Amino acid sequence: MIKYPTCIDGQFAIIAPSQGANHESGEKFTAELALAGGVRVRTHGELDVVRVLDPQGATIGLFLGDVVDNSVGAVLDRDFVQEGPNDVSSIDPWIERNVYRYSGRHIFVLSCAHGNRIYLDAGGMLPVVYDSSKRAAGSTAAAILSPDEFEERFDRDLFETLGIFRDGWFPAGLTAHHGLNRLLPNFYLDLDTWLPHRHWPLRQIEADPDPHRVIREIGQEIRRNVAPYLGAGDLFLALTGGYETRLILSVCRDIADRVRFVCFFKTEGDRDLLLAQALARRLGVKLDTHEFAVASDDEAMEWVARSGYCAGEGRYSHATLKKLSADAHLVGGVAGEVGRGFFWRPKDDSTRRLTAADIVSRMALPRATAVDTAVSQWHQTVEDFDPLLQLDLAYLELRVSCWAAVQAYSTLKPRRVYPLVSRRIFTGMLMLPPDWRRDERWIREAIRDSWPEALDVPFNSLGVVKDNLLLIRRAASRPGLIVRRIKRKFL
Repeated sequence: MIKYPTCIDGQFAIIAPSQGANHESGEKFTAELALAGGVRVRTHGELDVVRVLDPQGATIGLFLGDVVDNSVGAVLDRDFVQEGPNDVSSIDPWIERNVYRYSGRHIFVLSCAHGNRIYLDAGGMLPVVYDSSKRAAGSTAAAILSPDEFEERFDRDLFETLGIFRDGWFPAGLTAHHGLNRLLPNFYLDLDTWLPHRHWPLRQIEADPDPHRVIREIGQEIRRNVAPYLGAGDLFLALTGGYETRLILSVCRDIADRVRFVCFFKTEGDRDLLLAQALARRLGVKLDTHEFAVASDDEAMEWVARSGYCAGEGRYSHATLKKLSADAHLVGGVAGEVGRGFFWRPKDDSTRRLTAADIVSRMALPRATAVDTAVSQWHQTVEDFDPLLQLDLAYLELRVSCWAAVQAYSTLKPRRVYPLVSRRIFTGMLMLPPDWRRDERWIREAIRDSWPEALDVPFNSLGVVKDNLLLIRRAASRPGLIVRRIKRKFL
């Protein structure tokens, strides 16, 4: 028997216009909003809501979550007026202008005379699942399904095959429940037909002839995505030995004295801890360090249940975050690997033809018919793109949103900030020439432009001997992870 969550705070359900007012999810939620096109949105507890009103005062859209308008340096906290799309054909450009100008973790529900749709942020960091038979969508399975359905529709075979408790995940829109699908980033869900459609990119993204300009713009955008959270409680930036957190630190140099830096560790010899400490000393910033705490079995399973049984890796370590203040925001480097060719192999280039089976092999998950089918359907939406772009979209859409983002509802505090997740930043990353991305050249250039001393500390390395010892210990404790990395890069 699996556990049904005891609380769905911060979650929501979205009900299609054709559903009756007494849809079974209603009793779970504390508030309901009706939109002009007939869609109803139900929410529970801590979830920011911003309405988009047309000039006549009708609610034609709804943002749920954090909406960052970095042009004015603010997180939106009040409703605003916006002329809606003129017809069906104008919806896509309207969305790009008026929704993807914002960053942050959110979804957008459009409900007007010309259509009813759900859109995710650029990385799908506030996830949505949907059940077309119920004509309902929501944050997780528990937002849509009754406790009995939650148990009866649980796909135990797929859950175990994919090793969700062993670093696995559900890719390509799959979930832990039969008949429940995940909406992927860069797709919208049509609430009239209950079919997902790709809306970005619709054509090849060409390399920019001036990568230095693109890098500067990415750095400026990252900084603008962090700054709105200054003054909203403690603002922590997680430091590791890797690339993304150091990039964020560097481009935020002018506000570093207003940010608290933090590193979490298992042992005093952890590579991330030692490198973060060395970096903090070199740059003269204060670093807080916290040893990982371990959740109880009951807390761990509640965490899993709140994700809809779609996440498992952080179920015991999430207790560590309680060491931060209740009103804190935690900045992380999620999705930065989109700019580093995470799924690329050494010989990949624009001439290689990729199949859906190739994409599956890059994920290095155990083979399952459901995965093959789902990835094949996804691949049909990208097969005309350059192979490297296909791999980058696979990483963003099939890995980041399906692995990292699904933990969003399991731990609400501290609130997460992902400044690399934005349409402008992803577009910039994908416009960089492959040779600038393959060896992290562009990140080093961005750091050199902003805070060159940050390059004095090595990335992800304590030296050959210590690195090999750490690799041996990690292979002994998590052999599946090491095998997956080898498969992803070479097999």
